[in-house]
Amino acid sequence: MVNAKALWESLERKYKTEDAGSKKFVVGKFLDFKMVDSKTVISQVQEFQLILHDIHAEGMVLGESFQVAALIEKLPPTWKDFKNYLKHKRKEMKLEDLIVRLRIEEDNRQSEKKAGNYHQEAKANVVEQAPMERPIATASESTASYQETIQRGDPAASALILATPRYKSDQRALREKLEI
Repeated sequence: MVNAKALWESLERKYKTEDAGSKKFVVGKFLDFKMVDSKTVISQVQEFQLILHDIHAEGMVLGESFQVAALIEKLPPTWKDFKNYLKHKRKEMKLEDLIVRLRIEEDNRQSEKKAGNYHQEAKANVVEQAPMERPIATASESTASYQETIQRGDPAASALILATPRYKSDQRALREKLEI
């Protein structure tokens, strides 16, 4: 006759081995997950959250900063610039905040696409030489114009300031204004 303890141990052996297999399966799903351009990012974020939920349900713990970094890394190829922007943020971000930013970015991309302003970025740099119509500005004029650009918050000009190494004070002021 089989007693309760022996029965319990046999059940435990059977389901413990299956438990280890399901953990490996969930981890495999997490590692293999990659976002694609053919689906919306938000729907793929929801899939990612389900995988994270499964990992948590299996008793495994992933820190929030790891989850945020993993989600950023799994963004689709056309989101490369936004991905780099997020990677270079100095402040630590919560998963919830990242999802809000992704939703806003996706909405902006969809509205640009509908308006017809959406275009893929060129993969080559083009340098053209324009005729000089006015003399080159002095250093003080340049600095004043940079300061005006910082105050206006023009994104294209701001990117130029950030890329120009000789105006460190302007770069610092712009970073503070943009909270980079």
